[in-house]
Amino acid sequence: MGFIEKNEALIFVFLAFLFSWIFWIPYKFLGYGGGTIGLCLYQLGVLGPLVAAVEMIILSRGRDGIKDLMKGLVKWRMGIEWYVVALFLPLAIEAMVLFTIALSGVDLAISKPLVADGSTLIGQIYYALATTLAIFGFLLPRLLKSNSPLLATVFAFGFAVLWRAPLILASVNAGQGSYELWWALGNLGTFFIFAWLFRCTRGSLLLLTLFDLSLNYFRWFSRGVMQASPGGDLWGLDFSLHLFVGVIVLLACWKYFLGIAPAAAEGPEAISSG
Repeated sequence: MGFIEKNEALIFVFLAFLFSWIFWIPYKFLGYGGGTIGLCLYQLGVLGPLVAAVEMIILSRGRDGIKDLMKGLVKWRMGIEWYVVALFLPLAIEAMVLFTIALSGVDLAISKPLVADGSTLIGQIYYALATTLAIFGFLLPRLLKSNSPLLATVFAFGFAVLWRAPLILASVNAGQGSYELWWALGNLGTFFIFAWLFRCTRGSLLLLTLFDLSLNYFRWFSRGVMQASPGGDLWGLDFSLHLFVGVIVLLACWKYFLGIAPAAAEGPEAISSG
């Protein structure tokens, strides 16, 4: 148990890769990517980090640790301003993207309704909950124990990129390497925003989940607009704006990011040893 407690972040990363890749490798490289089987393999792979986090918490703290982790999802007593940020900052970014495209003279054609269909919305909620609980409810607080918030955020981002390695490699093989590069840069910026919200809301996984859901939802809408427009997929512009906003947050809160944040004060109760 002493070895597990000292190396729980590394063990978590190994287990998350294992649990996800055993589904994603067949999904992308063994011909099971289509239809219901492909969808099931993808969705099961999404659960990899959450399964790893739950296993690590059970080994170290048992069911009490799981209860403490879930408390972050009901930590809702935050100022209304944080709900506005979580829900509408992604909308503001995507609005800037579409406005910039419109100014360039490209006619925007809306191919998707503003309100997503039920299956799309359920899938986005599923993804947001699974990844937020694992990365920001488990991994980031543990990284903050021994790293500055800047390094902890970069390490968490690095995990998120490497975790998706089978999906990224398949996309690169399909000639979409440019998209994956912009995706990585854009998500580096969003991780700084996540870390900032994590600190300001004292580890409210509810607010982080709402932000993740809003982020994915408005990107989904913008993608439909860009694909239906003559300009095509302008993901370089989209993701560069996410990176730009993230860098602004980083610079505005540089004292926090370059300091050492006490994990017990900043993160969810799940990291405590009691």
